[in-house]
Amino acid sequence: MKMLRVIPILALLVAGASSYAMGNVFWTFNDVMFSNGATVTGEFTTNDAVNTYLDFSITVSDPNGWTVAHMTDANLPTGIGAGNTDFSKFFFLIPSSPLTGDGGVVTLSSGVECAGAGPCFLLLLPEQGHNPEVIGVVPEHSALLNLDVIGSMGLLGFVILRRKA
Repeated sequence: MKMLRVIPILALLVAGASSYAMGNVFWTFNDVMFSNGATVTGEFTTNDAVNTYLDFSITVSDPNGWTVAHMTDANLPTGIGAGNTDFSKFFFLIPSSPLTGDGGVVTLSSGVECAGAGPCFLLLLPEQGHNPEVIGVVPEHSALLNLDVIGSMGLLGFVILRRKA
């Protein structure tokens, strides 16, 4: 009977620990340049499943420079798509492998930037002296996990000792 009282606390311990096992991925652009000289700088954040953008701060420095106002979740994890407020200016990048919740360095294999009614420009690749990539980092949660486990174990110990008294 006493074991039945401990089971909910153990379940909370496991649930609390697992909530820190996964985290958002913070991605940064590196050496992303198009044939018109435009560059993409900034970062974006995805959830751990890499199917939703959570946040972004991206600038495209072409002759008329523009800031990203929208990113399209539908392209993840095999494409990175973004545009200005009305998508009259946009870029689309294709990673050499899908983005994952583990982050890491992912080379971009192709891409295009279109700014207005004019022509679109291709992503410069190693053959043109560039190595475009996105770098994903998953924050370390081990300190929070340790505090969660220690706190839960303390609560479990308190409940067990109180029941014995």
